Amino acid sequence: MTFGEKLFQLRTEQGMSQKTLADKAGLAQTAIGHWETGERDPSWESVTKLCAALSVDCTVFQGCEPGGTKEKRTPGRPPVQQPETPPKADKPPKGKKG
Repeated sequence: MTFGEKLFQLRTEQGMSQKTLADKAGLAQTAIGHWETGERDPSWESVTKLCAALSVDCTVFQGCEPGGTKEKRTPGRPPVQQPETPPKADKPPKGKKG
């Protein structure tokens, strides 16, 4: 389980929205969203604020895999693989007109 998945689980078990948790922890709602989707990792200071707002010990996140991958995650679902960009075709060199 990733940090973001655990955070989502704890938040929803307590019936909190991202905004409610953010307000209670003194953090930005967008930050909560980034952490839950695995787009970014929180600082230790932010983790302690989250734990206080959720009334849980920080060890609840022990063993969680870090987020911060570029894969978009929806908590409770496997990561969505980003489609590969096809390689660009080599362009023929531009000839001189004369």
